[in-house]
Amino acid sequence: VYASTGRELGVVDELLVDVEAGEVVMLDVDLRRDDRHAYAPIRAAWVDHGTRRVVLDVRSVEGMTDRDDLLPTLPRRTALTDDEVDRFDAGYTRAY
Repeated sequence: VYASTGRELGVVDELLVDVEAGEVVMLDVDLRRDDRHAYAPIRAAWVDHGTRRVVLDVRSVEGMTDRDDLLPTLPRRTALTDDEVDRFDAGYTRAY
């Protein structure tokens, strides 16, 4: 997975499916830089068939391409604190 600016983000770990609609709605992106992952709506992504890459279009947030901490992420563990959920929600809303 790459940002629309060309920066490598990670790899698609899982596809999240809305079973009632029968379609993929989210990508679970395993970030290569640490033990974190990000959820991205499928509507913000496309496949670049020429390069065989998934490209993620993140809203124009100042510094988004240079600061990984602005990308909404979650740690790879099952139990999350309320604070982690709130930070993810705010970052997700800002980014997408």
